[in-house]
Amino acid sequence: MSSRPVFQVGIAQPWYREHIVEFQWIKGQAYRQRKLCAEVLMDAAERQLATTRILEVSTYSGSSLGRELSAFNLQLSFYGYESTSVEQAYHATKVFAMGGPYRDLLSCGSSREAKHDPRLTQSGRLMGFNLAQTRISLQAHSAAFDALYIAALAQNPWYLDELAHYDFFTDTAFNPQTMLATQARSASIAVALIREGITLPTDADDVYRLLHTDDLRVPTSNRQFTLF
Repeated sequence: MSSRPVFQVGIAQPWYREHIVEFQWIKGQAYRQRKLCAEVLMDAAERQLATTRILEVSTYSGSSLGRELSAFNLQLSFYGYESTSVEQAYHATKVFAMGGPYRDLLSCGSSREAKHDPRLTQSGRLMGFNLAQTRISLQAHSAAFDALYIAALAQNPWYLDELAHYDFFTDTAFNPQTMLATQARSASIAVALIREGITLPTDADDVYRLLHTDDLRVPTSNRQFTLF
């Protein structure tokens, strides 16, 4: 058995709840196995959380909406670039002990190319993130990714209308033991804010400031473990 977090849209700060769902992991790195793994997680989450209003947000999603909302595919305007993926933007904000941010990743060939750029593993320890105008410490965990992802949703508002139909989000590829950020958590926060009548900024720096004001502060750690 394995486990993954499932993120539920919150009704107050910090705008999401996290549940841990156990399921049977499907071994293998091929797309078919990863997609099947996502389906098994979805089925387990539906049973354990008693819901059908759940969406896998990743390239392995069985829903076209979920695949389009993967950070690999979702586009935004950032740092003077008219169109880049959230994945590219995220890696282009990383600051390391010996380099970065590498803004040229915003215009590289693909999200996959950005993710596997050798500088990301050869520049020393990850120190934090730089948005266009905002420096974010590593201790803020997913703050940079959340800001970029939510800004991208605000720039593509038709996706927000579709997301509003869901209460839970999964991202099978997200391993909280080794990764900082996930599009499932970011989507949960975005839907929660929309349901509260809060207008989402289209600028990532503005999203960060919105989330980190005294009234809308999102803690760096909000794990509510649900054991099944």
